[in-house]
Amino acid sequence: MALDKSQLVKLYTGRLVKSLVPAEFGDEFIQSITSDLLSSISKTISNQSSSSSSSNRATIHEINQLTNQYRVYFVSKGLQAEWVKFQTILESLQSFKSLDQIFNYLVFFDALQQGGRNINVESSPQVNQRIISESIRSTNLRSSPFRESSKNSKEQQQQQQQYHQLISLDKLIEPYYQTLPEETIIKYLSYSLIGLDSKLLSFSNNSKQIVIPTSINNSYSGLLFQILECGLLYKNLSTSYELYNKQGDKLKSPIKVAYIQIMQSYLLQYVKDINEIFNINNCSSLLEIYNLLYKNWVYELRLLYSIVNELDTVNGLDLLIKVYELIKFGDLKIQSLSLTIFKEIIKPYNEILENWLINGELVDLNNEFFITFDLEQDEFNDIIKFLPNRIPKFINKNLGFKIYQIGKMLIFLLKYCRELEWINQYRNKYNQLIYKLASPTDGEILSVSNDKFQKLINQQYEELLNYVTIILYGSKNNLIENLINFKRLYFIENEDFINQIILKGGEFFNNLKFNLNLNYLSQILEESIKHSSMNHFKHRDRIDFRILNNQANTNNNNNNNNIGWEVFIIDFKLDGLSISHLFDSKTMIQYCKMFNFLWKLRHLQSMLNENFMESISLNKNELRGINEEYKRLKRTTVSTVTNIGLSVRERKIIWIIKSFNSINLIRNKMIQFLQVIINYLSFDLIENKFQIELVEKLFKSNKVSKSSDFELVKNLNSKFINKLINETRNNDVTVITDNNMNELTIDEILSIHEQYLYQIIKNKLINENSMGKVTRKSYIKQIYELLDIIFQFIISSKEYFNLITNYILLLKLEEQEENADEEEDMTNEVDQDLLNIENLLQNIINKIYKQIYLKDYKLTVNEFIQDLRTDYELKDLSKLF
Repeated sequence: MALDKSQLVKLYTGRLVKSLVPAEFGDEFIQSITSDLLSSISKTISNQSSSSSSSNRATIHEINQLTNQYRVYFVSKGLQAEWVKFQTILESLQSFKSLDQIFNYLVFFDALQQGGRNINVESSPQVNQRIISESIRSTNLRSSPFRESSKNSKEQQQQQQQYHQLISLDKLIEPYYQTLPEETIIKYLSYSLIGLDSKLLSFSNNSKQIVIPTSINNSYSGLLFQILECGLLYKNLSTSYELYNKQGDKLKSPIKVAYIQIMQSYLLQYVKDINEIFNINNCSSLLEIYNLLYKNWVYELRLLYSIVNELDTVNGLDLLIKVYELIKFGDLKIQSLSLTIFKEIIKPYNEILENWLINGELVDLNNEFFITFDLEQDEFNDIIKFLPNRIPKFINKNLGFKIYQIGKMLIFLLKYCRELEWINQYRNKYNQLIYKLASPTDGEILSVSNDKFQKLINQQYEELLNYVTIILYGSKNNLIENLINFKRLYFIENEDFINQIILKGGEFFNNLKFNLNLNYLSQILEESIKHSSMNHFKHRDRIDFRILNNQANTNNNNNNNNIGWEVFIIDFKLDGLSISHLFDSKTMIQYCKMFNFLWKLRHLQSMLNENFMESISLNKNELRGINEEYKRLKRTTVSTVTNIGLSVRERKIIWIIKSFNSINLIRNKMIQFLQVIINYLSFDLIENKFQIELVEKLFKSNKVSKSSDFELVKNLNSKFINKLINETRNNDVTVITDNNMNELTIDEILSIHEQYLYQIIKNKLINENSMGKVTRKSYIKQIYELLDIIFQFIISSKEYFNLITNYILLLKLEEQEENADEEEDMTNEVDQDLLNIENLLQNIINKIYKQIYLKDYKLTVNEFIQDLRTDYELKDLSKLF
């Protein structure tokens, strides 16, 4: 007997529940769910027919209670996915209006389950038409949808016949083609595409979604899903534009502002095109609208949206680089659009670049350029900072360096050299050249990646470099000559001048630092210049002095009570010369350190020479008679060594002369030591480095490096001075002038000079970090120890000279008394005085010879020489001691 439709619904409802509810819940639970579900379906059909809204709400409430009731069972077993499917089916059944629709749905679902084809039930009842058709075909071709096993029962055959009698294809797919008319959808679609809500389509609160009603079928909703992407993108782009437009200061970066402006122009054009599609072209199908939008706007809006989302997280430079990289994207549409955007947003960057290249001005308030100013610095070379990591990818690294140097040279010529006329002509020339290269419509300079623009930058660089070279080395600044003057004064090449200062200020420099009379010191300096070779020095008015602070003292003596010898230094002023800004305080400290050390050596050398002159005077005067007696004794006595057969007086004479000669020998060794150190520093180190590190790197010709200082300056001036004067009379001062110098940037010149000083200061002999292999002490520390020993010798030898003078006077007095046969009391008194001085002399001689010379000096010198011998770079120096 055939089953009626309500019985068939009951049958398929039971199969539906069995397919969805796990068997582990038990048959009783499955039957309970089936009964509840049939009851709710029955109420749904009756309420639909009555069209009562209150009844519908009650039924919905009842179904919600039913789903909530059984949800606990599924979740407690960890079957969340199965519960979602079950809930979806219940909600789908709720939406049908008649028993036929429910029956068709149940049959269709059962057919899919029995046919072995899986679909996502979450999409029901609006299942894709293609999937539906394929499911039906596979079911009809293979077997009955009621098949549960390989053996069909009689009942199943009857069900299959009933199924084919009741179900037809048009009835089965009818629910999936019910939809709003396309004309109605298009009517409301135009609002959504320009970001407005309508009765049919509305945006979510965050404008990230558009709700497509269920009354629109899958065919139309699939197209709408693609079309409405433009509306969503436009809505979000418009919101971003309004936000940034109201808060203009939020962006700050002119590059970002330029992007917002070009984004606005795209949005306006988009609205214009939407108006044309709907009002002028009167498109009558969603497919036509889809084709027009995807052809013209989807890629543009997507790209604009992807960029605007990063405005708050990247700076203007990063945004510019990002767009530039998109130009290389594989898609031609993306390339074209990115290039258009790049040409617009690079304009503010080009303005910064143009100001820098033409005026030497940095107008970059947001730190987006690869050059910046550190206004907390005082020195010229420290203020302007080059940041290579900020050079964008569309600028070659080498070109970026030249751009940096162009602006830096312009600043130097304008601010420090006051070359106003030349700068004005330079600006006029390159303003015209850049304008010729620029677009005739907007007047902006071309992209830096353009070959013509790169050639223009190279031309600017060469002309500026040439003129800066002339300014630095020509008669206005005489850089080479002043470097020679630095060497002459700070490295003490003019010995007679230094000796005059030492001679005239000897007593003065023994005063403590805070007691120095600077006016008197100025007089000493003037007198020293007048009575030395510096009197003919054409820049003698630039010679001055300064009192060093402890930072520049190489002895690292932190005692504020330093005497004048330790803090005095010669100063050579470059006031009024633009090159004075190239020698910063750090550089001058290095010069001061070297002078301080060399000054100490020269001072001790002068003291030894003075000591030597005292000994000569003593030998010629006070010791003259003693020397004659000593010579007579050497001729008449068998041995002056053993003193056998000699009188007391004769023994004293031999003792005096031997001690005197010993002190002279010790002094000679110390003089020799100082002379070796001074010669090494002056010639092997300073002069050698000056030729190698400065002259050979600054001049083009190798012959120049072999010239003397005088010939060097003469050679230089002959190349520049006349040409400089002649060139400034021409109308075009940017013409290249030939010269015999290597044309180097300011940075390169400073680097060469810094390396020159570094090679001197960091020489092992005077570098605190260079340790001897034998003593494990630095060479400079050993030198200072020897200088202290030499100073102790000079003090002790002066004491010896005073004692020996008094001793000789007493000897003469004793001899006179013996000849005059004076009273015995007087003779005893002289003898006692002689005895006291002899003791003092013996003590000072022992101190000089045994303590100062043998124990201190000789031992320290030998260790120093051993360190030198074991050092590959200094072993030749050890041979000179």
